[in-house]
Amino acid sequence: MRLKNLLFVAFTTISVVACNQTNIKNTVKQNKANASVNQVGDFLLKDDINKKAFVRGEEIAIQWSELYDSVTVFTNGRRKDLVGVNSIDLSSLIEKTGRVSIRITGWKDSKQFITRKTIDVVSSVKPVKYKPKVINKYWHNPNSFTQGLFYNDGFLFEGTGQFGESKLMKNDIKTGKPIYALDIEKDQFGEGITLYDGKIYQITWISRKVHIYDVNTFERLRTIDYPYQQGWGITTINDKLILSDGTATLTIIDPVDFSQLDAFQVFDNNGPIDSLNELEYVDGVLYANVWQKSIILMIDINTGEVTGVIDCSDLSVQNNSDNVDNVLNGIAYNSKTNHFYITGKRWENMYEVVFEKK
Repeated sequence: MRLKNLLFVAFTTISVVACNQTNIKNTVKQNKANASVNQVGDFLLKDDINKKAFVRGEEIAIQWSELYDSVTVFTNGRRKDLVGVNSIDLSSLIEKTGRVSIRITGWKDSKQFITRKTIDVVSSVKPVKYKPKVINKYWHNPNSFTQGLFYNDGFLFEGTGQFGESKLMKNDIKTGKPIYALDIEKDQFGEGITLYDGKIYQITWISRKVHIYDVNTFERLRTIDYPYQQGWGITTINDKLILSDGTATLTIIDPVDFSQLDAFQVFDNNGPIDSLNELEYVDGVLYANVWQKSIILMIDINTGEVTGVIDCSDLSVQNNSDNVDNVLNGIAYNSKTNHFYITGKRWENMYEVVFEKK
């Protein structure tokens, strides 16, 4: 008998919740149907939240000045319908850091009212500081303008840039010498590379093309044109690819047709981090070079938060540091040793390292 009572209470609770949600949806639908699109006014907020910064996970409270018949809030592709309230906590709709566009639509007396706002959601964590500990140092071709790097089956694969100089190479780690080397079209500037399903993906800077090769033979299998303005770095995350374009935005890509599946922005506890470059993904953490800086970021891909910063300035000064273009760029990971390989554009050295807290 007690079990039956508990089941009855649970069923009744679920039914009431479902009924309330249905009523809210019906109210919003009816208000929309009654509203005249020619009678649009400003949706009045109590506080101007435009361009304000909020911390991810904390309350993002928004209040409006009037009690509307119904309100619909859109943000980051998600919506929330409300009836009989004059506030909302947006934190339940925002999972990642970034610059968030908000549209709020209210209906009252068969009239429609709209406001659009933008807020920044910054990281809730202060990045931990790291430094590289050098395990081994190898020769790296100082003529290679390194744009992409990954480790596979005992070798380092490297993509280089510059118009007329861009290559794809399979290098012996200890000697730094190429075992295979392939030039790409002289009117294209090579950028990041990654390995997915036995194939190498090599993106280009402004040509909007990705070249796909067999990892064993270097045979070019196909080339895909893509809509993204620029390509900088690329890496593989499970069954997807992730692309950087020199901004704070990272785009999640379908490896089959290179279409966009999702995107998010990288923020630390102060704001956005622009100029994200070469990428490497390891066990839930995305490692990213930042153009013109001697650091590597550690990024939580689930939140967009910068959780760590690796200071590589001691290595940068050892490698052609007199040229402003010859910056740190290139991260590869060996899962068998848990060691990383890092280098830079036209650097003379390739470093095998582990990262330690400062």
